[in-house]
Amino acid sequence: MGLQPTVRDAAHLGRMLREGRESQGMTQRDLADRLGITQRDVYNMESGSPTKYAHRMFPILAATGLTLTVEPPGEGLDG
Repeated sequence: MGLQPTVRDAAHLGRMLREGRESQGMTQRDLADRLGITQRDVYNMESGSPTKYAHRMFPILAATGLTLTVEPPGEGLDG
């Protein structure tokens, strides 16, 4: 992935999700069908649309000194 693996906010996570989907050659529709969700749900996640959960998660991570990272399979400690 070309983006930094440490996720700073919902918009950054959305960009990472989009990049991951595109690297797999999938459209938003393909991913939605695979997951049993709507294309609109995929669009909202990739656009970083704020949800109550995401809105709270990133400040909680920062306040507790934690970070969220995203890595393709085989690139992390477990890979």
